[in-house]
Amino acid sequence: MLIVSLIDKTVENSSMLIPHFKAIAKANALNKDNYKDFTAVEAAVNAVVRDKNITEQSEVDAMAKAIEDAIAALQYKDADYTKVDAAIAKAKLEAAGFKKSTYKKSKKKAGVRSVKDGFLWYWTLPEVEKPIENGQEVTDEDDLPI
Repeated sequence: MLIVSLIDKTVENSSMLIPHFKAIAKANALNKDNYKDFTAVEAAVNAVVRDKNITEQSEVDAMAKAIEDAIAALQYKDADYTKVDAAIAKAKLEAAGFKKSTYKKSKKKAGVRSVKDGFLWYWTLPEVEKPIENGQEVTDEDDLPI
C-alpha cells in the first residue's frame, strides 16, 4: 500500500512538471529559419533545469512561461521579392520599347545571371564591393555615378 501511495505521489508530482515539456515541444516544432532571430527561444529552452521537485513548481512554471514568451515574441523574416522585382524590371523594359536583344546585351555586360526556378526565371546581380570614386569610398547611394 505504501509503494502504491508513493508511486501515485510521484506520478502526481511529475505531471505538475509537464508545462515546460509542452513548451519545449512547441519550440522544437518551429522552423527557426522562418524567423528573424530565434536565439531567445533557444536560450529559454537551454535554461530549463530538469531536477526540480514539487516544492519548486513555481520555478518550473516560470521556465515554461519564459519559453512561451520567447515564442510569442518571434517575428517572421520578410518575404524575398527578388523574382517579383526581376519581373517588374523586365516588364518596364519591354513597355519602354526595348527589344529583348538590347536588354540581354545589357544584362551580359552588367554580369547579370538568369536563374530558372521551376517554370519561372529571375535575374541575380553579382556581389560587388562599395565603389571607390577618386580615391574615396562612396557612402551614399545618391553619390554613385550613373
